[in-house]
Amino acid sequence: MKMATENLGKINGFDFLNMEAQKYWSMPSSYDINKKKDTVNNIIYSNEYVASEKRDGYWQLVVKDDEKNVFMRARSAGVNGWVCKQDWLPQLSDFFEALPRGTVLVCEVYIPGGTSKTITTILGCTKERAIKRQEDNKYLRLSVFDVLCWHGMALYDKPIVERIKYLDQVRAINHPYVDVVNYWYIPDEIHSHWLEILAAGGEGVVLTRKDNHYEFGKRTARHTLKLKKELNETVDVFLTGRWKEPTKLYTGKDVENWNYWYDELKEERIEGNAMFTRIDNSSLTPVTRLWFYNMAGAVEIAMIINGEPTPVGWISGVSDDIRADIVEHPDKYKGMVLELQAMEIDKTGKVPTFRHARVINWRVDKSWKDCDYIGE
Repeated sequence: MKMATENLGKINGFDFLNMEAQKYWSMPSSYDINKKKDTVNNIIYSNEYVASEKRDGYWQLVVKDDEKNVFMRARSAGVNGWVCKQDWLPQLSDFFEALPRGTVLVCEVYIPGGTSKTITTILGCTKERAIKRQEDNKYLRLSVFDVLCWHGMALYDKPIVERIKYLDQVRAINHPYVDVVNYWYIPDEIHSHWLEILAAGGEGVVLTRKDNHYEFGKRTARHTLKLKKELNETVDVFLTGRWKEPTKLYTGKDVENWNYWYDELKEERIEGNAMFTRIDNSSLTPVTRLWFYNMAGAVEIAMIINGEPTPVGWISGVSDDIRADIVEHPDKYKGMVLELQAMEIDKTGKVPTFRHARVINWRVDKSWKDCDYIGE
């Protein structure tokens, strides 16, 4: 008997497949480094939080619905909707089979010794290529850190200290590619484990209030907080598909050795040291490399402000491949999410401003709809 499509991903009528993930709270950017440290210290020693290790991976939700269908999806839908990637990880098929029906796990996919960038190269390609890349290198692993439903029993409305008791059920499956995180309750233990993880090159820890019920799609102040390698936060933005023309005229000091020229009379681009190889060079103009190759000088970034997509600036720190391709195919890049790190992110205005921003990762696991701007 074929199951109705409208029941996919549902457990007792609840649509887990399309639910929004709980969001992490970030400290306001107006906090200086000392206030951030004081805030972290007060939170840890309040005795109101539990902590677990944060992997450098991608958030995933594993759903085994009432009809035993299994789905593994990212935090947010992509530009073209949900793409479930359980078939990209065949090494987990017997784990999924072992889970009881009516189960929902909150996890992180990671690779030992790798980073989220490594995972992008696997989950961001076709299923066949993803499997081949894992066979040639290392297989992705699943790190489980929360249980929202177990064997049809709803747990998302219970405090996290109750939910994580069911991690023992996951641990009992004893799968070689599945880890279950450990939680720490005592402030001194939380603090020491955090420092040990950072010293070992780990990502950090996640702090969660002991009375936290899973809040779908919400970001409640001080309920969940990531303590990573740096207290300085990063920000997720998305591309609008718009781009700027690069500067045309090259004004550098190395004109004698410059290789990019434009003949104004013939309207011709000339590569090489044309200034000294052509008899008549009076119409030659030195041009920038980006202009010569018809690349974008900068691309526009945006965030969700007051519920609306809003441009917040331009960045130039993208690859030449993207600079060239966005000129030809701008619509292809609309909504693509990237993670920025800046020396300073000023959130005091209506839109944020970034000082010395650089791209540190492409977030194929995140939707542009989740790039919220949280001002002061």
